[in-house]
Amino acid sequence: MLINPAWVDPQPFEAFQQIVVPNEEPFAANILRIAHRVCMHAGFEQTRQQVEHLGYDVEVTDISEFLKAEAGVT
Repeated sequence: MLINPAWVDPQPFEAFQQIVVPNEEPFAANILRIAHRVCMHAGFEQTRQQVEHLGYDVEVTDISEFLKAEAGVT
């Protein structure tokens, strides 16, 4: 589970493996997982590396215009 503890209390999710997104990428916890593939914003490089390290195939796309409206891939 990707989590931004600055925005969400991680305690209710302690039963899950938590991957904390970097402070520089606060919106990076908003991804879309389909089977073993993850879709995410191309600009979240540090988070992408963490997700790939877990063995997921990552598809990236530039959604920077959506991020201006605080939106994400979901």
